Amino acid sequence: MGLTIKNKNTFELTDDLASIFSLPIEETKEDYQSLKEDIYSLKIDNEEKANIINKINKLSTIKSIKEKKKIIKEIEEFKYNYNI
Repeated sequence: MGLTIKNKNTFELTDDLASIFSLPIEETKEDYQSLKEDIYSLKIDNEEKANIINKINKLSTIKSIKEKKKIIKEIEEFKYNYNI
């Protein structure tokens, strides 16, 4: 005994591939550039400044979404702690 599936849905491809596929948009570098300038102006330990700036720079090279979220969370905590 066989099972027949009748699918009445039809799909058409169009020339506008952007409506079908979307890539995650990276955060604007300008936001992080202004954040770096704010960090440079803080009067905190230079090593702490270097660590957070390295994390910001690392965002552009990381492929893992999980690791990016972790770093973004650390950056947000830093911003909260120093009222940036």
